[in-house]
Amino acid sequence: MKMAKVSEPAAGKQSMEQRKAKKSKFIGVTLEEADEELFERLRLLRTEIAQEEKLPPYIVFTDKTLVHRCLLPYTK
Repeated sequence: MKMAKVSEPAAGKQSMEQRKAKKSKFIGVTLEEADEELFERLRLLRTEIAQEEKLPPYIVFTDKTLVHRCLLPYTK
């Protein structure tokens, strides 16, 4: 009989550098400092929308979508 592996809980939240490295690894893009701030604001908005709709955040928008939105030139 196989026993399930017990994983230890994560030690706190990831640092900003760890999230940047993980994000750029999967998306293949490195954001500038100003774009990084916009990305974080969009992530917070995505989280609020997801909570209101009772959905996981990745269903609302993926990280890749948010990054591409940050890289698009601003139009007025």
